[in-house]
Amino acid sequence: MNKLNIIWNRKLLGLLVAVLTLIKIIFSKFLDKLNTLLWSYNLGLAGKNLIIQYTAIIRFPKNIFINEGSKIGKRCEITSEFENSELIINKNTHINKDCIVDFSGKLKIGSNVTISEAVNIQTHSHGLDPRSKPIKMPLVIEDNVWIGAHVIILPNVNIIGESSIIGAGSVVTKNVSAYSIVGGNPAKLIKTYKK
Repeated sequence: MNKLNIIWNRKLLGLLVAVLTLIKIIFSKFLDKLNTLLWSYNLGLAGKNLIIQYTAIIRFPKNIFINEGSKIGKRCEITSEFENSELIINKNTHINKDCIVDFSGKLKIGSNVTISEAVNIQTHSHGLDPRSKPIKMPLVIEDNVWIGAHVIILPNVNIIGESSIIGAGSVVTKNVSAYSIVGGNPAKLIKTYKK
């Protein structure tokens, strides 16, 4: 009965809101399953237990390889400037809602990575001329990385090392070493640790 407290305050008028909320949750889960099913047939690889939530936008799906247990949240935009770029997402990686993930320069994301909401990852650059032809800049995000909310990862970053943590709101302008915590604008090393 405690789970019911999430949507109902146990007052009579609150019951209507609770019922409508429950219907919305069920309908939303149905749309997520349908959306996942439809995208799974278009992706280069779609692993088991994949979730692509409704309203996610994906460009060039045949070049995207997502392994089992991964999740792409609502209103995420997975895009590329080039038709021949690749995005590889390994097992149990979660990209939360409202993220922009550019895989123009080839992006590889490891296993058990958490990308919090509203993260912006860029893998191409126009240099100093916004109308110039984009330049591909590859990026590898290694296993067990946690990227906090509203982080911006700029194109000149080539690697985010294993088990690193990037603080919320940071702007990453250079490579991040494994087992390190970085934060700020521009992101600077806060400390290193070892598991």
